[in-house]
Amino acid sequence: MNKSPLGQEGHFSYQLSVISYQLSVVKKLRLNNEHTIKIWQSRKNNGSTEVKSQKSKVKSNKSFFYNQ
Repeated sequence: MNKSPLGQEGHFSYQLSVISYQLSVVKKLRLNNEHTIKIWQSRKNNGSTEVKSQKSKVKSNKSFFYNQ
């Protein structure tokens, strides 16, 4: 393991805070996506094509996070 200037415990709590920050970002993105999907689905004029494009957008967001 890397020796950090914070020491073992400090390094661990730092990592935890980073992880919880990333989780909150993911959660925020997911909420935004769900909100936009609802907007898209409420516009039934153009039918299912808009909803499909929105779903692919959600997938690309998820893969973006896992590839970082």
